[in-house]
Amino acid sequence: MKLPSFMGAWPAFWALGANLAQVGWPDSGEIDIMEHVNNEDRTYGTIHWRDHNGNYAQYGGNTLLSVTDWHVYSVEWDANAIRWYVDGNKFHEASIQNSVNGTEEFHRDFFLLLNFAIGGNWPGFNIDESKLPAKMHVDYVRVYRRL
Repeated sequence: MKLPSFMGAWPAFWALGANLAQVGWPDSGEIDIMEHVNNEDRTYGTIHWRDHNGNYAQYGGNTLLSVTDWHVYSVEWDANAIRWYVDGNKFHEASIQNSVNGTEEFHRDFFLLLNFAIGGNWPGFNIDESKLPAKMHVDYVRVYRRL
């Protein structure tokens, strides 16, 4: 992916629990494979869920990089952990082993989303409209399943 970077930009590659319509968010779980905001030289990877106490929870990490260059964003997700990578380099990991801290959402099916939002809660509403129109370039998306 090659991302736009300006005030108000919020491109994302993420996943939501397939049971979203039945249980709502954050009970379905969310995995942000890649999020970028505004003109930062940084990308984020985060999970969102409802914890074992019934509270909204999130856990994330980030790494520095030039988001306007081509990069491969990925996660490895198994019964023990979710691990985030950029160009094959791990930058964050979240344990979901034995549904620790109420992470049972991450042991169910998810679906993928790719979107490019303008403004919102995180980037705010100071939008550099001189950068519009803008594009989020995606070369490919691959999903592998370990058998």
